[in-house]
Amino acid sequence: MRPPVGIIAIAIYRLFICVISLGNAFQDFRSAGINSGYFWIDLIYGLGFAVIAWGLLRLKEWARFLAMLTIALWAGERLPLYLLNARHFDFSYFLIVAEELIDLFAVWYLFRLPTAQYFSKLEKV
Repeated sequence: MRPPVGIIAIAIYRLFICVISLGNAFQDFRSAGINSGYFWIDLIYGLGFAVIAWGLLRLKEWARFLAMLTIALWAGERLPLYLLNARHFDFSYFLIVAEELIDLFAVWYLFRLPTAQYFSKLEKV
């Protein structure tokens, strides 16, 4: 079965974050070497998002759950930082608000019952 356009868009969004994380890992590797903790964190983070995006494109239930969990945790972690710091309303602030709204929409879209029906159920063993 072909995934809906919304799920494809969320998977592409996860792949975008994967590419950014792997780019950060490469930059950390070049500056601090393989023994840097930041390198390993960014590498595992990026590969984790790649696996989630692959699972979303394959319509796996675990990928839907992990995508909702990581998006909600990511948005919840960023929100207090943006609300408590004084910022001027400029283009960067607009991008921050847009990113939070995209995350909120993605979690809502994945949580909907019509969207959940596309995903394969976990088999009990």
